[in-house]
Amino acid sequence: MTVAIKVIVVDGHELIRRGLRSILEAEENIEVVGECTTAEEVLLQVRRLSPNIVLMDVRLSEIDGIEATRRLKEQYRELDVIILAENSNRRSEAFTAGASAFLLKDDLSSAALAQTISQVFQDNPSLKDDKSLVSEVELTIPPTADAVQIMRFLSQLDEMLKESKSDVRQMVGSWDRGTVLAVELFNNPLPNFLDKLRNMPEVEKVEEVSTSTRSDFLSYLRRSGARRGLRPSSGANFQVVLKEVVA
Repeated sequence: MTVAIKVIVVDGHELIRRGLRSILEAEENIEVVGECTTAEEVLLQVRRLSPNIVLMDVRLSEIDGIEATRRLKEQYRELDVIILAENSNRRSEAFTAGASAFLLKDDLSSAALAQTISQVFQDNPSLKDDKSLVSEVELTIPPTADAVQIMRFLSQLDEMLKESKSDVRQMVGSWDRGTVLAVELFNNPLPNFLDKLRNMPEVEKVEEVSTSTRSDFLSYLRRSGARRGLRPSSGANFQVVLKEVVA
Protein backbone atom coordinates (compact mmCIF):
# COMPACT_ATOMS: atom_id res chain seq x y z
CA MET A 1 0.00 0.00 0.00
CA THR A 2 1.38 3.42 -0.97
CA VAL A 3 1.96 5.81 1.94
CA ALA A 4 0.26 9.14 1.30
CA ILE A 5 2.45 12.22 1.60
CA LYS A 6 0.53 14.79 3.63
CA VAL A 7 0.95 18.32 2.29
CA ILE A 8 -0.19 21.77 3.43
CA VAL A 9 -0.37 24.43 0.71
CA VAL A 10 0.45 28.00 1.78
CA ASP A 11 -0.31 30.89 -0.59
CA GLY A 12 -2.09 34.20 -0.20
CA HIS A 13 -4.05 33.77 -3.45
CA GLU A 14 -7.06 31.47 -3.50
CA LEU A 15 -6.79 30.64 -7.20
CA ILE A 16 -3.17 29.54 -6.80
CA ARG A 17 -4.03 27.39 -3.78
CA ARG A 18 -6.85 25.75 -5.71
CA GLY A 19 -4.59 25.15 -8.68
CA LEU A 20 -1.89 23.56 -6.54
CA ARG A 21 -4.45 21.42 -4.73
CA SER A 22 -5.86 20.21 -8.04
CA ILE A 23 -2.39 19.29 -9.31
CA LEU A 24 -1.39 17.45 -6.15
CA GLU A 25 -4.65 15.60 -5.61
CA ALA A 26 -4.25 14.07 -9.08
CA GLU A 27 -1.29 12.15 -7.63
CA GLU A 28 -2.08 8.85 -5.91
CA ASN A 29 0.64 9.27 -3.27
CA ILE A 30 -0.09 12.88 -2.25
CA GLU A 31 -2.86 14.11 0.06
CA VAL A 32 -3.49 17.82 0.58
CA VAL A 33 -4.52 17.99 4.24
CA GLY A 34 -4.87 21.76 4.47
CA GLU A 35 -4.57 25.20 2.91
CA CYS A 36 -3.27 28.36 4.59
CA THR A 37 -3.11 31.99 3.51
CA THR A 38 -0.60 33.36 6.03
CA ALA A 39 2.46 32.30 7.99
CA GLU A 40 0.58 32.65 11.27
CA GLU A 41 -2.07 30.24 10.02
CA VAL A 42 0.39 27.56 8.88
CA LEU A 43 2.26 27.75 12.19
CA LEU A 44 -1.00 26.77 13.90
CA GLN A 45 -2.17 24.24 11.32
CA VAL A 46 1.07 22.23 11.28
CA ARG A 47 0.53 21.30 14.91
CA ARG A 48 -3.06 20.18 14.23
CA LEU A 49 -2.62 18.45 10.87
CA SER A 50 0.92 16.95 11.20
CA PRO A 51 1.90 17.25 7.51
CA ASN A 52 5.01 15.73 6.01
CA ILE A 53 5.62 18.71 3.72
CA VAL A 54 4.63 22.37 3.63
CA LEU A 55 4.48 23.90 0.15
CA MET A 56 5.20 27.56 0.91
CA ASP A 57 4.96 30.66 -1.26
CA VAL A 58 7.90 32.98 -0.56
CA ARG A 59 5.67 36.07 -0.67
CA LEU A 60 3.18 36.18 2.20
CA SER A 61 1.68 39.15 4.03
CA GLU A 62 3.38 40.32 7.24
CA ILE A 63 5.60 37.28 7.89
CA ASP A 64 7.06 36.05 4.60
CA GLY A 65 7.69 32.46 3.55
CA ILE A 66 11.38 32.51 4.48
CA GLU A 67 10.75 33.60 8.07
CA ALA A 68 7.81 31.18 8.32
CA THR A 69 10.13 28.37 7.21
CA ARG A 70 12.69 29.34 9.84
CA ARG A 71 10.05 29.28 12.59
CA LEU A 72 8.61 25.99 11.44
CA LYS A 73 12.02 24.31 11.37
CA GLU A 74 12.77 25.57 14.88
CA GLN A 75 9.66 23.78 16.17
CA TYR A 76 9.44 20.79 13.80
CA ARG A 77 12.90 19.66 12.73
CA GLU A 78 11.60 16.67 10.73
CA LEU A 79 9.16 18.78 8.71
CA ASP A 80 10.13 19.48 5.10
CA VAL A 81 9.36 22.86 3.53
CA ILE A 82 9.40 23.48 -0.21
CA ILE A 83 9.58 27.14 -1.21
CA LEU A 84 7.85 28.43 -4.34
CA ALA A 85 9.09 31.74 -5.78
CA GLU A 86 8.86 33.88 -8.90
CA ASN A 87 12.64 34.36 -9.12
CA SER A 88 15.83 32.98 -7.57
CA ASN A 89 16.81 36.07 -5.56
CA ARG A 90 16.11 34.45 -2.19
CA ARG A 91 17.23 30.91 -2.91
CA SER A 92 20.18 31.00 -0.50
CA GLU A 93 18.02 32.54 2.25
CA ALA A 94 15.50 29.73 1.81
CA PHE A 95 18.07 26.98 2.25
CA THR A 96 19.66 28.80 5.19
CA ALA A 97 16.21 28.98 6.82
CA GLY A 98 15.88 25.20 6.46
CA ALA A 99 13.97 24.67 3.21
CA SER A 100 14.40 21.26 1.58
CA ALA A 101 13.84 22.56 -1.96
CA PHE A 102 13.37 25.82 -3.84
CA LEU A 103 11.26 25.89 -7.01
CA LEU A 104 10.61 28.63 -9.54
CA LYS A 105 6.94 29.00 -10.46
CA ASP A 106 7.57 29.95 -14.09
CA ASP A 107 9.63 26.83 -14.78
CA LEU A 108 7.41 24.45 -12.79
CA SER A 109 5.35 21.71 -14.40
CA SER A 110 2.80 19.51 -12.63
CA ALA A 111 5.07 16.49 -13.03
CA ALA A 112 8.13 18.35 -11.68
CA LEU A 113 6.20 19.54 -8.61
CA ALA A 114 4.93 16.05 -7.81
CA GLN A 115 8.39 14.56 -8.38
CA THR A 116 10.00 17.12 -6.09
CA ILE A 117 7.53 16.40 -3.29
CA SER A 118 8.15 12.65 -3.63
CA GLN A 119 11.94 13.08 -3.65
CA VAL A 120 11.91 15.35 -0.62
CA PHE A 121 9.63 12.96 1.26
CA GLN A 122 11.70 9.90 0.45
CA ASP A 123 14.97 11.75 1.14
CA ASN A 124 16.76 9.24 -1.10
CA PRO A 125 18.57 11.49 -1.64
CA SER A 126 17.08 14.86 -0.75
CA LEU A 127 17.16 17.54 -3.47
CA LYS A 128 19.68 19.66 -1.68
CA ASP A 129 22.21 16.79 -1.53
CA ASP A 130 21.67 15.21 -4.94
CA LYS A 131 24.41 16.54 -7.22
CA SER A 132 22.43 15.61 -10.34
CA LEU A 133 19.56 17.87 -9.23
CA VAL A 134 21.55 20.74 -7.80
CA SER A 135 20.37 24.14 -9.04
CA GLU A 136 23.33 26.19 -7.86
CA VAL A 137 27.07 25.64 -8.31
CA GLU A 138 29.94 27.60 -6.82
CA LEU A 139 33.10 27.86 -8.92
CA THR A 140 36.41 28.94 -7.39
CA ILE A 141 39.14 30.13 -9.77
CA PRO A 142 42.69 30.45 -8.36
CA PRO A 143 44.65 33.61 -9.17
CA THR A 144 45.86 33.80 -12.76
CA ALA A 145 48.75 35.77 -14.24
CA ASP A 146 46.67 36.95 -17.17
CA ALA A 147 43.64 39.23 -16.81
CA VAL A 148 42.69 38.80 -20.48
CA GLN A 149 42.52 35.03 -20.03
CA ILE A 150 39.99 35.15 -17.22
CA MET A 151 37.93 37.70 -19.13
CA ARG A 152 37.84 35.29 -22.08
CA PHE A 153 36.79 32.49 -19.77
CA LEU A 154 34.01 34.57 -18.20
CA SER A 155 32.75 35.57 -21.65
CA GLN A 156 32.71 31.94 -22.80
CA LEU A 157 30.97 30.87 -19.58
CA ASP A 158 28.33 33.53 -20.06
CA GLU A 159 27.60 32.32 -23.59
CA MET A 160 27.37 28.71 -22.43
CA LEU A 161 24.96 29.58 -19.61
CA LYS A 162 22.70 31.62 -21.90
CA GLU A 163 21.93 28.46 -23.89
CA SER A 164 20.07 27.01 -20.87
CA LYS A 165 18.84 30.33 -19.44
CA SER A 166 21.29 29.91 -16.56
CA ASP A 167 23.25 32.80 -15.11
CA VAL A 168 26.10 33.92 -12.84
CA ARG A 169 24.26 35.08 -9.72
CA GLN A 170 27.26 36.55 -7.91
CA MET A 171 31.00 37.06 -8.40
CA VAL A 172 33.51 37.90 -5.68
CA GLY A 173 37.25 38.49 -6.02
CA SER A 174 39.48 39.57 -8.90
CA TRP A 175 41.65 37.99 -11.59
CA ASP A 176 44.92 38.46 -9.65
CA ARG A 177 43.56 37.43 -6.21
CA GLY A 178 41.23 34.61 -7.09
CA THR A 179 37.57 34.57 -8.01
CA VAL A 180 34.43 32.87 -6.70
CA LEU A 181 31.35 32.57 -8.93
CA ALA A 182 27.89 31.47 -7.80
CA VAL A 183 26.12 30.02 -10.84
CA GLU A 184 22.37 29.35 -11.11
CA LEU A 185 21.52 26.33 -13.27
CA PHE A 186 18.09 26.19 -14.93
CA ASN A 187 17.11 23.04 -16.85
CA ASN A 188 20.82 22.24 -16.93
CA PRO A 189 21.80 19.00 -15.11
CA LEU A 190 25.07 19.28 -13.23
CA PRO A 191 26.88 16.48 -15.14
CA ASN A 192 26.08 18.19 -18.45
CA PHE A 193 27.24 21.56 -17.11
CA LEU A 194 30.53 20.08 -15.85
CA ASP A 195 31.20 18.31 -19.16
CA LYS A 196 30.74 21.57 -21.06
CA LEU A 197 32.88 23.42 -18.52
CA ARG A 198 35.76 20.94 -18.88
CA ASN A 199 35.64 21.28 -22.68
CA MET A 200 35.95 25.07 -22.66
CA PRO A 201 39.13 26.33 -24.42
CA GLU A 202 40.56 28.12 -21.38
CA VAL A 203 39.98 25.31 -18.85
CA GLU A 204 42.76 22.96 -17.76
CA LYS A 205 40.74 20.96 -15.21
CA VAL A 206 37.65 21.03 -13.00
CA GLU A 207 37.57 19.27 -9.63
CA GLU A 208 35.24 19.20 -6.67
CA VAL A 209 36.28 21.32 -3.71
CA SER A 210 36.04 20.13 -0.13
CA THR A 211 34.46 22.31 2.55
CA SER A 212 37.83 22.93 4.21
CA THR A 213 39.48 23.91 0.91
CA ARG A 214 36.66 26.34 0.15
CA SER A 215 37.00 27.88 3.62
CA ASP A 216 40.76 28.31 3.17
CA PHE A 217 40.26 29.92 -0.25
CA LEU A 218 37.66 32.40 1.03
CA SER A 219 39.97 33.25 3.94
CA TYR A 220 42.71 33.96 1.40
CA LEU A 221 40.39 36.25 -0.54
CA ARG A 222 39.63 38.24 2.61
CA ARG A 223 43.31 38.52 3.57
CA SER A 224 44.29 39.58 0.06
CA GLY A 225 41.77 42.41 0.03
CA ALA A 226 39.21 40.93 -2.36
CA ARG A 227 35.60 41.99 -1.95
CA ARG A 228 33.59 40.50 0.87
CA GLY A 229 29.97 39.47 0.83
CA LEU A 230 29.68 36.11 -0.92
CA ARG A 231 26.34 34.63 0.12
CA PRO A 232 26.30 31.02 1.40
CA SER A 233 26.25 28.39 -1.33
CA SER A 234 23.40 25.90 -1.35
CA GLY A 235 24.96 23.73 -4.04
CA ALA A 236 28.15 21.92 -4.99
CA ASN A 237 31.58 23.56 -5.05
CA PHE A 238 34.17 23.10 -7.81
CA GLN A 239 37.59 24.54 -8.54
CA VAL A 240 38.26 25.63 -12.12
CA VAL A 241 41.96 25.73 -13.07
CA LEU A 242 42.68 27.72 -16.21
CA LYS A 243 45.36 26.70 -18.67
CA GLU A 244 48.77 28.24 -18.26
CA VAL A 245 49.34 31.10 -20.66
CA VAL A 246 52.28 30.42 -22.98
CA ALA A 247 54.39 33.53 -23.56
